[in-house]
Amino acid sequence: MYYQRYLWSICNRREWPEPEYKAWQTSHGHYCIVRVNNREYTTGLPFTTHAGAQENAAAQAWMICRAFSANDGMLPGQRPGQVAPNGIQQGKRVAIGEGRRKAAVPLPALPRDEVVMSEQVERAALLSPHRLSSSSDEDGSSPFSSPRDSLRSSVGESSGSARSSMTSVEGISPKTSASNSPSNSVNNSPRNSADNSPRNSPRDSVMEMSLLDGAEPMPQYGKPAQRHSYSKRGKIHKSLISYLNASGYTKSAQQIRDELNLPESSFDAATAKKYEGLLEKKWTSVVRLQKKIMDLESKASQLQHELDNATPSSLAARRNHDPATWLPRAPARHTLQSHRQPITCVAFHPLFSSLASGSEDCTIKIWDYELGELERTLKSHTKAVLDVDFGGPRGNTLLASCSSDLTIKLWDPAEEYKNIRTLPGHDHSVSSVRFIPSGAAGAPLSGNLLASASRDKTIRIWDVTTGYCLRTLRGHADWVRSLSPTFDGRWLLSTSSDQTSRMWDLSQPDSNTMKQTFTAHEHVVECCAFAPPTSYPHLAALAGLKKPPPASSSAEFVATGGRDKLIKLYSTNGVCIKTLTGHDNWIRALAFHPGGKYLLSCSDDKTVRCWDLAQEGKCVRTVEAADHFVSCLRWAPSIYKEAPARESIGGGATTNGTTTTTTTMANGTKEEGGGVKEQIRCMLACGSVDLNVRVFTA
Repeated sequence: MYYQRYLWSICNRREWPEPEYKAWQTSHGHYCIVRVNNREYTTGLPFTTHAGAQENAAAQAWMICRAFSANDGMLPGQRPGQVAPNGIQQGKRVAIGEGRRKAAVPLPALPRDEVVMSEQVERAALLSPHRLSSSSDEDGSSPFSSPRDSLRSSVGESSGSARSSMTSVEGISPKTSASNSPSNSVNNSPRNSADNSPRNSPRDSVMEMSLLDGAEPMPQYGKPAQRHSYSKRGKIHKSLISYLNASGYTKSAQQIRDELNLPESSFDAATAKKYEGLLEKKWTSVVRLQKKIMDLESKASQLQHELDNATPSSLAARRNHDPATWLPRAPARHTLQSHRQPITCVAFHPLFSSLASGSEDCTIKIWDYELGELERTLKSHTKAVLDVDFGGPRGNTLLASCSSDLTIKLWDPAEEYKNIRTLPGHDHSVSSVRFIPSGAAGAPLSGNLLASASRDKTIRIWDVTTGYCLRTLRGHADWVRSLSPTFDGRWLLSTSSDQTSRMWDLSQPDSNTMKQTFTAHEHVVECCAFAPPTSYPHLAALAGLKKPPPASSSAEFVATGGRDKLIKLYSTNGVCIKTLTGHDNWIRALAFHPGGKYLLSCSDDKTVRCWDLAQEGKCVRTVEAADHFVSCLRWAPSIYKEAPARESIGGGATTNGTTTTTTTMANGTKEEGGGVKEQIRCMLACGSVDLNVRVFTA
């Protein structure tokens, strides 16, 4: 029933009529025709049951129709005006409104012992991928056989026992014209049934399936009976003669031609040139497939060894990692695919297992990152979505998005992500949005504040409740690329195409807001991040300080990355304390590890790199994160729970660009000075130009 379901699914997706089946029975067995999109596909073999024939017809149709745009619903060699090598034309057009044939199509009579299908052979014919997967070779070989079939068939035919070898695998009786000796009968075969034929390895199974694939399809539509193996055997003979001639063994080639009685008219120079490289190609295919099988066997053996040697303690050790020092490792746990254009941004919901991603396809997609499934698609922007962020008033989390269509949109997850407000005002593309955490000094509506950066060279602060622009910060001389606020909402860091980064004090009036400019980069500065208080001990050592700054201070060190392929670490007095080199292309995003020991970066060199701040910024891990440029990176927000109050001795955690003062504890959890317990989540998400969002978890 699997292929019937697959076929129904593809018809449903393409809005075709549902498949229509017509089965009939002859003296040879059961046959079936299925109509799909006004084309007919038929079984190539007789089957012992009606269900088997119907499933095989569905498999024939599905294998061809799934690549409909490439093959027009018909296999090469079977298009109108061409002759199918086995007499079966798959994908024959049927006029719209034409009814099903009312009676069985008469088939030419064959000897009783010509075809004897067992249930094992029927299942193999249904499940074998070689019968339907290969469309056509350059030599025009049948789409119902693989390269291995032709080569293995040639070995059997040359020894005069191809039919007996094939039939002895699963109980198919040989041709009556073959030798009648006991060694050629089914009953005397050492492997005459599936029950008595041991299969020691997957390689044996594959070879048996290849032999089964060599079974000849029955002729259809009243054409003369023509064994398909004759056609394959003739091609192998011609390719062998062409190979010998090309290699200089002309006498051997001529002797074979004489024994085969092959005239010049059927094997001229053009035909010889056509078949010249066929034998080598088939042999290479066999070797390549055998190598792949051996690699899979080796991998399966290794996994089985690990499973056999696994103990409860080893499994527990793998699970009981330290969240304060966990780093992502390839491969990703989930690879989320649905966007049609490159991914530009990602953001985690602070409470739910939801992940938002924005793309150049003008949409925002909401994913369940625990299940790896798409929840919904948000459509409202008319141009590329450049950034997304979760935040807003306490107890009322919102999703903010910005776009090249000059607007900022707010979405309410509590109302199924309804677009509740649109904020116009910028004069060019809006490149970044960040919610400003509550607690900004002198800002009575700080829990409702949203910062946005634009190509119009300005930064705007919005009240998400009213939709009003409260203030506009000017100072950059070019496109403002990205923003990063501190955990208390007082400070804001921005980067720009003017090759500078600037730090703004939001507690001051507009005339005195800009406090520091960082100018160490020599190209566009793409991204930035404030260092959390947990990283102060490591960064203070890099800066040459004897004592780290107090954890209550929210803006002591910053990190920036640019198109000069460099990451710069600064103290907030403007001094560059360290330059991290290693990426081979533009730096796209930065994220501090909530534990404070590491800085993570992603780049157009397709990697995510982890820098150990305790080892003077040494790159301790490189993760091959994508097949194309890695354009964005986010660490999952920490989980906060009420806990008994304790004395805070320092620490901090970053959540979607915001940080909270905390105390690091032995088990990797942290506790705020106010009695709120924080648990670091070992989860990272990145987006790429390869259209995939990847989620890395412990």
